[in-house]
Amino acid sequence: VWLVLIGSIAFAGLLLTVKYVLLPQLGQQRVLVEQSVSRAIGRPVRIGALAAEWRGLNPRLQLTDISILGTEADAPLTLPRVDATLSWASLLFFEPRLAELSLRAPRLSLRRDAAGVIYVAGIPVNQTEAASAFPDWLLRQRLILVTDAEVTWLDEKIGAPPLRLNQLNLALHNLLGRHRVGLVARPPRDVAERLDLRADLRGSSVSRLADWSGQIYSRVDGVDLTAWNRQTPWAQDTVQGGQGDLRFWVELKQGALKQITGDSRLRNITLQFAKDLRILAFRDLASRIVWQRTRQGGHAIHTENLRYTTATGETSSAARLSLRLEPDAKGVLKPNQAEARGLRLEAVTALIDAIPLPKKLHDLVEQLGPRGFVDYAEAEQLDDQRYRLAARFHQIGVNAYGRLPGFSNLSGSVKADQDGGEAQIDSQALGLDYPKVFRNPIAFNDVRSRLSWRTPRAGGIDLTIETLKLVNADLKGSAQGRLQLMPGRSPQLELQAQLDHGEANAVWKYLPHVIADDTHAWLKRGLIGGYTDDTRVSLKGALDQFPFDRGGGEFKVSIRMRNGVLDYAPGWPRIDNIQGMLLFHDKAMTLTAEPGARILGIPLGKVSAHIPDLFHTWDEQLLVEGSASGPSQGFLDFIGASPVLGHTGRFTEAMRAEGSGMLTLKLNLPLRRIAESRVGGSYRFDNNRISPGLGLPVLERTSGQIEFTEHSVRGQGIQTVVFRQPAQ
Repeated sequence: VWLVLIGSIAFAGLLLTVKYVLLPQLGQQRVLVEQSVSRAIGRPVRIGALAAEWRGLNPRLQLTDISILGTEADAPLTLPRVDATLSWASLLFFEPRLAELSLRAPRLSLRRDAAGVIYVAGIPVNQTEAASAFPDWLLRQRLILVTDAEVTWLDEKIGAPPLRLNQLNLALHNLLGRHRVGLVARPPRDVAERLDLRADLRGSSVSRLADWSGQIYSRVDGVDLTAWNRQTPWAQDTVQGGQGDLRFWVELKQGALKQITGDSRLRNITLQFAKDLRILAFRDLASRIVWQRTRQGGHAIHTENLRYTTATGETSSAARLSLRLEPDAKGVLKPNQAEARGLRLEAVTALIDAIPLPKKLHDLVEQLGPRGFVDYAEAEQLDDQRYRLAARFHQIGVNAYGRLPGFSNLSGSVKADQDGGEAQIDSQALGLDYPKVFRNPIAFNDVRSRLSWRTPRAGGIDLTIETLKLVNADLKGSAQGRLQLMPGRSPQLELQAQLDHGEANAVWKYLPHVIADDTHAWLKRGLIGGYTDDTRVSLKGALDQFPFDRGGGEFKVSIRMRNGVLDYAPGWPRIDNIQGMLLFHDKAMTLTAEPGARILGIPLGKVSAHIPDLFHTWDEQLLVEGSASGPSQGFLDFIGASPVLGHTGRFTEAMRAEGSGMLTLKLNLPLRRIAESRVGGSYRFDNNRISPGLGLPVLERTSGQIEFTEHSVRGQGIQTVVFRQPAQ
């Protein structure tokens, strides 16, 4: 108790001494104060006037018209008024300590020289060997306030013009190594509208930046990028114009950058990454970009909510892109993880000619023309041998390129690694353009499939089609199969497919190039109606042996035809109401029609159409055989509707018949030389009444056979009654 009482009496005595003895005489010690401060900061200091008063229990100094003289390259720091409230902690630390330091309307010059050294009124603040003690002394003061300051920043290292900040207000709180800063200022109007800077840092000395950690936040409103970029050390030639708002968060740990986050909302942006590239223009652009240092010393970069509208109107979705780079054993940074989410490919490809890429990659992207939406895509390199990737996508499309097919509106998902993978397809309005295989693009209303594959150690790929369901206006069916691609071997394919519905007049659309052009054209023109309710496809073997007519596999397509219509040759009456089977087997095609098909309304018996070789010959032959029983007038109508009429001098054109008979017909139609078609047939009739016309007498009770070819018609064993008299 006595010690506390004695200490209190001593402290009270000190207060009275300072208040009534020292402070009233402080104004007379101005020169002594100038010398003391000059020694402390290492620069000449001039003080216009010095006064003192009390603020509570703390002495308060008022200094006016202060100048801190710089070097020849630096303008002096002028302080119209400084209020310094002394702290009694000065007695503990044996140096001046302030409870509050207030600077009003100072004029300050900051400069970074070509070597990167920063000077404040000529005082270096980031150079260890020539560092002044003054910056560290400021960090030991409890509170520093700056109001209505004017600061000029000159960056000689990047050759930037001077930047003057007006109406600058700053608050710096220091306590036990923690430093909290808040700063607002008005840049020149042609640069930005407002600058806001805040920081929460821990560190003890500006000369030991490696010890500092914390966060820094900055915001620039209404920035003009052209003017602002002249003040920054990056992208000075790339950004050619634009306005908007910028925000940045910087995280430091032990003096090193740990993370940088940037937000932007910009308008009317123009960029040019290289002089030989197109200028890239955006109506608006908004994004968050985050950079992080990884534990292994690599870099992780990602964007969030990347949105933009190009000058021509292409609009992106809210995309997230990320890239991770890690050092290898030699310290070289290599990408090992990438991710994309919510990516609209059209908005990216619209920029491709303005982005610096290798020419081969640029040309590839331009030819593929990728389009569609990527929900997410992830790829990661786990080590030198292992990787993984996964993606989900909607309405993806690319153009056909080389041996690769083009497609559109492909939707589904995929997962893969070094050992294999799986994919699911769930697409509507899927288009396939494979000019190396098919003559025409193919469209499907609905495609659903599940695929899986393995990558054997010997190389190649083993693909399994677990399910495949196809629906469009022409067909509805399903398939399963397996495709093996092995190094040095022909692809091996096993395919089983079934159609529950198919349109006959669409068969030609799905025939590959291995089907000869003339055969393809005949099927396109000849199969003009009908449908199938049961089609089976079987293909098995090495594809270099296709169509397996010489062994090595199997190729078979069987199509049950309903209500078919066949226009087998130009100028010949078509066959309709065909119920039968269309079979592609090895190299041949055969159509077998059940009895009941019709020609010009005449019921036919069994009819067949056969092409012996679809693949190996240059002269494909269509062989048609058939028979019919019916009215004889129908037979005459058949001749009248076929080329036979012309070859007979139109002899049968006026002829009329009553009765019935049986027709047999054989056609040999070379599809590449259809004008050289050969015809053979006969018509047997009994007890018919025939009126030849042309003034000739009527033939009663006529029986016999008429034989015809493509060039002639002749009777065989004809017996009749003319003028009531038998005749032959």
